[in-house]
Amino acid sequence: MFCVWLAVAGCESTAFAMSPAMVEIGRGPEGRILYDEKMVEDVREDPSAEAEINDYKLESPQEYPMYASLRVNMRKGPSTEEEILTVLRPNTEVTVLGHEAGWYQVSYGTDGTEEIQYGYVKDEYLSQEKLQSAEMNKWHIELTPDEVDLLAQILWVEARGEPYEGQAAVIEVIFNRMISTDSDFPENDLTGIVSSKTNGTQFASWNLRDTATPTENLYQVIYDVLEGAVEVLPSTDYVFFTTGGIGRNIIRIGHHRFGTQ
Repeated sequence: MFCVWLAVAGCESTAFAMSPAMVEIGRGPEGRILYDEKMVEDVREDPSAEAEINDYKLESPQEYPMYASLRVNMRKGPSTEEEILTVLRPNTEVTVLGHEAGWYQVSYGTDGTEEIQYGYVKDEYLSQEKLQSAEMNKWHIELTPDEVDLLAQILWVEARGEPYEGQAAVIEVIFNRMISTDSDFPENDLTGIVSSKTNGTQFASWNLRDTATPTENLYQVIYDVLEGAVEVLPSTDYVFFTTGGIGRNIIRIGHHRFGTQ
C-alpha cells in the first residue's frame, strides 16, 4: 500500500469535495483502483510524506459504473447509522467515486433530469453487471416491456381497488400458473395464462384490458414482485383467486380470496 497526493476540482457536492489528502490505493473488482481518503491536517509537516506524495500525483480518482444487486439504502455517510438519502432499486446504476472501509462512495442521478445525489452504499450490495429480473424472483420469470404493460392492464381491471398486498398476490397467482406443471395450466407464458379458457375463465379482465389505464403505483407493484421485494402468498401452489369461496387453504386479502387446488 502506498500514498498519493489527490486533488479533485469541480466536485458537485461539498460532501465529496476532496481537499489535499493522504489516500490509500487498493484494488477493487477486476483490479480497478479504489481510494480510501484519509484527511491529513498538514501533510507538508512531514518531509518524507511530502516526497512520497510527489512521486505519485493524480488528478482524480478513477470513476466507473456499478449496479445495485438488490434494494439497498444509499446513506449520507459510510455507516448504517447515517441518514438514508434514497433507496436504490435493483439494477440502478451509480458511479463509484471511491471506497472506504467496506462502503462505496457513489453518485447517483437519472439522465440529467434530477439533481445528482452523493452518498455511500455497502460494497457487498453493488455489482459490476446488471441482473436479469429472472435472477431476482423465485419464479425465475423475465417479462418484456410489452408483457409488463399487459400485466399492468390485467392488474388494473382485476385489483386496482385492492390493497398493495392483494395486488401483489394477484401477480403471484399469475406467475404461479406460469411455472405450474399441472395439466390445468398448459400455457407457460403470460399472454397464454391471462387469456386461457382451458380451466374456466379466471381472468375475465382479458376482454377488458383495452379499457385499462394503469397507474404508476400498479407498475411499482409489478416490479416489486419481479424484483423479489415482496412475497405475499405462502407457496407457488396458490393458483386461484376470486371474491367467493374456492379451493383449499383460503387466504383472504382485501376483497379477494386466494386458494390452492
